[in-house]
Amino acid sequence: MQQAAGWAGRLPPPCASRTMRQASANNCANWRIPAAWMTGGTGIGPRDNTPEATQAVADRVVPGISEEMRRKGSERTPTAVLSRGIVVVRGKTLIVNLPGSPKGATESLEAVAALLPHAVKVLHGARHD
Repeated sequence: MQQAAGWAGRLPPPCASRTMRQASANNCANWRIPAAWMTGGTGIGPRDNTPEATQAVADRVVPGISEEMRRKGSERTPTAVLSRGIVVVRGKTLIVNLPGSPKGATESLEAVAALLPHAVKVLHGARHD
């Protein structure tokens, strides 16, 4: 789905250190990527640190997108509400945390896919019309 939208990119796996994930999120702005997805590390386990690493490099938080992912996810999977994934803006890049499971990541991205192109356009100066 992300390649079809022209937003392909790779970021470190969830088991990567917090510093490595922060550096990757920080580099998104330097690479001029319009949107980036970080998968995994969004749960409540001891190694789940993606939201904290993402928050550390955020200029602004966009809570409505992650709230919608959890809302839609909980319709099929009640445990989706345990996801702590966040969505932030760093420079002109929208960084989206997704669950580590392929099903959870796909469903989360599908829940907000229609919003993301508009969000990126507004982030780059378009009107909210």
